[in-house]
Amino acid sequence: MPKLGDVNIELMEEVSRSGDASASDHALEDGEPITDHVKAGTKTIDVSGFIIDKTGSKRAKLEKYRDDGKLLDFNFTSRLQNAIILKFDTTDSAEIKDGYKYTMSLRQIKVAIKAGSVKTVEPKAQQRTKKKKNAGRVQPKKKNKSTKKVKKK
Repeated sequence: MPKLGDVNIELMEEVSRSGDASASDHALEDGEPITDHVKAGTKTIDVSGFIIDKTGSKRAKLEKYRDDGKLLDFNFTSRLQNAIILKFDTTDSAEIKDGYKYTMSLRQIKVAIKAGSVKTVEPKAQQRTKKKKNAGRVQPKKKNKSTKKVKKK
């Protein structure tokens, strides 16, 4: 049985897969073209079929996945990992008891995660440090060594 995340899908009528790649072309000195780099594009799957859902919980869950951009795995004849739901449309009909017809578009995405480093200061160290205060323009104090106290006789 096909599964999208944790939602079982009872019947798939049609599944179409698409994907693309891009290649960079450059001309050599004699004008001959050369391709030196190929980059794989995204994979997309369009699915349509029927879902049996008496309570509407599957529809609500799939709509929430779409709205939140949740990463899902799609398991059918081929597996699509890290997929998001781009489109999820449903049609209610009297011909389908306790369910509905759906069309859905899934796209595989690549997620880049960069871990940052954060240094925290212990609470004890925070208490020992003072915040700098802006005192404005202050003239430095001069130390005068020639000042002596004179005793009166």
